[in-house]
Amino acid sequence: MYRLPFPPVKDGTLWHDGAAFHMLVHRFAAANGSTVGYQVGGHAFSADGVAWHYSPHPAYNSTVRWAGGAQAKLYRRERPKLLFSSGGELDYLYNGAWPCHIGPENDDRQDGAHGCATFTIVTKIETGRPVASHAGALTG
Repeated sequence: MYRLPFPPVKDGTLWHDGAAFHMLVHRFAAANGSTVGYQVGGHAFSADGVAWHYSPHPAYNSTVRWAGGAQAKLYRRERPKLLFSSGGELDYLYNGAWPCHIGPENDDRQDGAHGCATFTIVTKIETGRPVASHAGALTG
């Protein structure tokens, strides 16, 4: 297994913007390896696909804004996937979402019965810039 030069991550989605490789990942939010936390989206980039650089700034976090304007902080937001416009712009971010959790972190048996079932969330990326010029964080 190749070790990347940044904190433990999982669920990477990789793309090339014509100038560089990019990888959006679900980063481990706590020192103990937990994926539970606020700053859960990571962005890595590489000119050659071998030497990677990891942004210290989160690409997205666990707070989402619903269509009606209300906001919520999810227990987990992971498995990032991207949809690009026909012009090559980042358009939508898809994530697996876990709204809440009952009990110990490694035991999710009670979650569904208490309305904490997982779902897929789609977020419009508000940068509106082509991928090639995108160097900052995504909005969530």
